[in-house]
Amino acid sequence: MKYQIQISQHEKALCNVEIVQLQNPKAALRDILERFPASEGYRSQVLVAEDEKRILEVSREGIKVLSSIPDFKPVELP
Repeated sequence: MKYQIQISQHEKALCNVEIVQLQNPKAALRDILERFPASEGYRSQVLVAEDEKRILEVSREGIKVLSSIPDFKPVELP
């Protein structure tokens, strides 16, 4: 599972942070969100990707993954 956090401040996009392949991704997610508090004008949108789209090459040698694109969807945090 992959997470992406889209962070903006005062309606201006600042950055996207991706959390990939950690043993405790929810702890990392909480830590990052705490660093960008709403009281200072930050807004965070959390997305999660449980699926991905893949571009494949099929040849006599077999199948090769050329590219994978995570399918991120918004998620509400408790």
